[in-house]
Amino acid sequence: MRRTSPLRAARPLLCVALLGGCGGDESPAASGASTTDGASTGELDTTATVATATTATTASGGTTNSDTTSAATATATSSESTGTSGGTGSTSATATTAAPSTATSDPSTATAATEPSSTTTTAATAGSSTTASSESDTASASASTLATASDTTTDAGTATDTDTDTGPIDRCAPFLGLEDAALRDALNASVVGHTVYSYLDARNFMYGITGTIDVFDGQIESVYTATSVAPDGTRTPGGTFNTEHSWPRSDGADVEPPLSDIHHLFPCDEPSNTERASFPFGETTCEATACPWSDDGSELGPDSEGRTVFEVRGARRGDVARAHFYFAVRYALAIDPAEESTLRAWHTEDPPDAREQARNDRIEAVQANRNPFVDCPELVDALLDF
Repeated sequence: MRRTSPLRAARPLLCVALLGGCGGDESPAASGASTTDGASTGELDTTATVATATTATTASGGTTNSDTTSAATATATSSESTGTSGGTGSTSATATTAAPSTATSDPSTATAATEPSSTTTTAATAGSSTTASSESDTASASASTLATASDTTTDAGTATDTDTDTGPIDRCAPFLGLEDAALRDALNASVVGHTVYSYLDARNFMYGITGTIDVFDGQIESVYTATSVAPDGTRTPGGTFNTEHSWPRSDGADVEPPLSDIHHLFPCDEPSNTERASFPFGETTCEATACPWSDDGSELGPDSEGRTVFEVRGARRGDVARAHFYFAVRYALAIDPAEESTLRAWHTEDPPDAREQARNDRIEAVQANRNPFVDCPELVDALLDF
């Protein structure tokens, strides 16, 4: 769908906290179970901390780069208390120069790889040491700098970052006056080159193992239903949750870096994840129990054109829409026009809330990039199409 709308004045948005396809990415019942998109994780999910050494990948995905050049890495050590409260901890960062290979034998260490042309940034983790490097065009502060930022909320319910040294940060300013292709290029430059972790480590950051990206008030909530569970030290919390790729693996999210990009990964109860499978998002023409499947406002059923679509409940449909917009810009992939029309409507109906903004902050603290459509929702209207 193509639309032209002038860019509205940018406004500062919330950065609240420091640390937070499809079809059953990992079955709670058994490790290595096949996903709906035909992928298999082949791993156990009962350990509280698991280490993997990942390789650097390119934006096109699938090409490793761990042994071709030496990289500057930074080690960020965080002692964070995790559990039902999802608390935070202190973070210190030390920059070091590392050899090309960053594999480690320490079982509590998660090793991150980055895409080419890297400079040093840090990723703050909870309860583990993380070696990470990020690309030079990543707009990210180091973990120690992030730890000094405080958050202030305006009367309108939005927020700005307040850095103790530089004052308020306007994250939308770089995009003012840009539209369509020029805006798309600027947005891509702002998000490309993030710190890449393995899919296993990404979920550790999400579920309270080495980070608390998706732990709010001591609970992990399914993106498609109101079902919630407490973190239990596994990547399948409660034995009933797995991880949703909102952009399906079968549509281009089956290789790194998109496979483990947390901006489009969400906790999901297994039944709704299975039902969504790889169906496009859309508005169903059925209502609740008259649909083939429904739960807590999410529905699977036909749209007005007879296609089978998945409709996301009202409280989280905007989150899913903005994750799709991010993914399309970050990886230069197109969204189907019919699906895009629905996502634009959902983006308007369900604007970013404090929870989504806090999750954006937490993801930035780990992988050193943000979803600009959470920070600056008006940018959606400045792009003719995705």
